Order: sequence, then structure tokens, then C-alpha cells
Amino acid sequence: MKRFLPPVILFLGVFLVTLLAQKYTFVAQEQNGLFLLSRDYFAGRFASPLPVSGILGDFLAQFFRFSFYAQAIVAAGVTLAFLLLQGVFRRLRVRWAWVPMVPAVALWIVVAFGHTPQRGVFLILVCAGLWLLSRLLPSPEKGKCGWVDVALCALLVAAGAGVIALHPSLRRREIVAGTQYAVTLGNWDRVLAVATPERCAADETLTPLALLALGEKGMLGDRIFDYPVRGENDFDCCDRSDEESAFFRTFLDERLGSYNEAVHALYQLAATQEHGMSFLVLRQLLIDYYRLGDYALAEKYCAVLSRSLCHGQFVRRFRREMAAGKARTPDTPAARGVAPLASRDPLHHLYLLEAAGIHSPAAVDRMLCTLLLRGETEAFRTLFDSVHKAGAPVPRYYQNPRSNLSATSREPYIKN
Repeated sequence: MKRFLPPVILFLGVFLVTLLAQKYTFVAQEQNGLFLLSRDYFAGRFASPLPVSGILGDFLAQFFRFSFYAQAIVAAGVTLAFLLLQGVFRRLRVRWAWVPMVPAVALWIVVAFGHTPQRGVFLILVCAGLWLLSRLLPSPEKGKCGWVDVALCALLVAAGAGVIALHPSLRRREIVAGTQYAVTLGNWDRVLAVATPERCAADETLTPLALLALGEKGMLGDRIFDYPVRGENDFDCCDRSDEESAFFRTFLDERLGSYNEAVHALYQLAATQEHGMSFLVLRQLLIDYYRLGDYALAEKYCAVLSRSLCHGQFVRRFRREMAAGKARTPDTPAARGVAPLASRDPLHHLYLLEAAGIHSPAAVDRMLCTLLLRGETEAFRTLFDSVHKAGAPVPRYYQNPRSNLSATSREPYIKN
């Protein structure tokens, strides 16, 4: 009976730690991954290094979007590697279970630090190859597993769990991934619960996402300087990496109702990803083209996602809604020719949206806060007076705009 305890302990340890410490890390791997039953996908994979492990990794990652699938898959993979290595060592007359547990826990840590499943899948395939080669050796006598061996296995699993749960870079990845996932769902309460002022002060990646959530909750004027906002770039993500900026602009433009610009940002986001495309980008393109009333392009992305094994319900939902709806008449070439071009200046872009009749309360607050951050107090007062309803409460940081400009230099954030 004791001989079954090491793999059980390993499986449960990996499952629980992955669930509690890396849940959103693996969701992000699904969002940034791609697996399609198409000639182009397989041609691209076979043109890359280690194509078999890449295809198998992509195949597994597509299931990470669903509850408990990632945890079960990772735990099963690491446990399988342990059992394979245990078989190899037994053929070498090494009967202690803690010996194969050492490389199995090392594999777990490699999987935890990976940005895709490919490396972990490759190592499991190596373990399978070693197991097959070991079949050439004489079969050993069955050995017993003692309590000391079980205890050492448990200690090794606990050590691996400690590394994964406490390592700073893995904790940061999980927090960022959880915040981004909440943004994709529009769960703004969750964004603010994760991207607190303290966490934003420690990791500036979170600040634009937290301020986006504040804008959607109508709380920018009351809380913007509770966060480490020292300038306009902290507010609009202008000086960040291409991937970070494209992700932010995608969901900012969607919330502002600027779906054409959201589509443009999605293509820029796709250019930063491994396959030049991802499940997240495909889903958002379908959603945005549907919102634009461009059913022809929406159907194109339905057809692409239908080649995935995990998007049947998602695709059927949009096809039902398009069948019951009415596509928007495409703009004429003349109309497209006079349409204003989007500006790289965030404030000018907001003005263009308002001028085009694309209005949202969040856009007004972003204009006011941008003017405040730029120190343009007269323009701030003019705009505020034009939009503020008599008798409505004045947000905290709008009350004395000139004095609040000094808040942009406060370190690292303001506590109430």
C-alpha cells in the first residue's frame, strides 16, 4: 500500500499548488496559445524546433481555459514523469522512490516557470524514451516502499511547492495574469481587488489596468492619486512594451466603443505572440466585428475558431445571434475616405471619439484626468463645468485641480 503513496502525494501536491498559486498563470497560457486543426497551423509548427512537443503542448493548453483542467493536466503530467522515471530506476536496481521524485519535482518547477507547456511536454517525452530504453534491461524483483522513503518524497514535494508558491517572479506573473483575465471578463471589482495601490506601487504593469477599472466604476476622480500615477504614461500605457500596450489599448478602446481601434490593437497584440495569433485575439476579433455589425468578418473568425476543439459553444452562440440580427451596411468608400484617423495622442483620440458621436462617461473622466495630469487646469475647469451636473457631488481630486497636480510626484502612493 505504501508504494502508492509517493505518486498520490505528488499528484495532490501539484494539483493543489497549481490551483492555489498558478490558476491564472495557466489561463494566460490558453489565452496566448493556439491549436487549430488546419494545414497552416501544422505547417507552422513543423517549421519550428521540437514540433511534436510543441503540438502536444498547444493541444493541452487549449483546455486550460476551463475549471480544474490545467491543474489536473499538470498534475497528471508530472506524476506520469515520476512513474516513468521510477520504472527506469527500478531497472537500474534503485528501489527508493525519493530518487525519481527528485527529477519529477524538478520537472514540476520547470513547468511552473514555463510560458508555454512545450518544455514540460518535451521533458515528459524524454522520460518516456528513457523508460522504453530501460525495458531492454532485466526485470527487477519487486521492492517494498518504507515510511522513511514516503516521508522523503513528501518533503521533496513540499520543497517544490514552497519554491513555486513563494518565488517572487511566479507570484508577480500570477497577479498580472489574474488582473488581465479579470479585464477580459470586464470584472472590474476583481481588477481592483487584485491591483491594489500597494501592488501597483510594486509593479507598474498593473497601474493602467487598475485605472481602467476605476474609470469603468466611475471612481477615477475620487481615487486616481491613491495609485502611483506620476504622469500621463502611467495612465495611458504609452511607454510600455508592445504586448502590454496593445493588450491595454484593446480593452480601453472596447470600453470606449471604438471597436475599429480595438481591432487594430488586437492585430498588434497578435504580432507579439508565438504563433502570430492566439485564442484571446481570435475571440476578441469575433466579438468586436460582431459589435461593429460586420457579420461577414465575424463569420470568418467563427470559421477559424470552429477548427479548435474547445470553442463549439462559443461559435454557436455568435452564429445564433448573427442569424437573428441584421448586419450593418458597410461604409461607402467616400465615407471611409473622410473618416478621421486615430491619434497617437490619447487626449486627442478621446476628443475624436466624442466628435464622432462615440460617447461614454468613462471617456469624459479620462479627458478630465489627462488634463489634470498635463497641468492644463483652465482646460480642465472648462470641460468640468460643461459636463458637471448642478448639485452632483464633486469627485475628490476634481475639487482643487491645481493643488492636486502635486500628487503626481508623491511616492509611492497616497493612503486615505
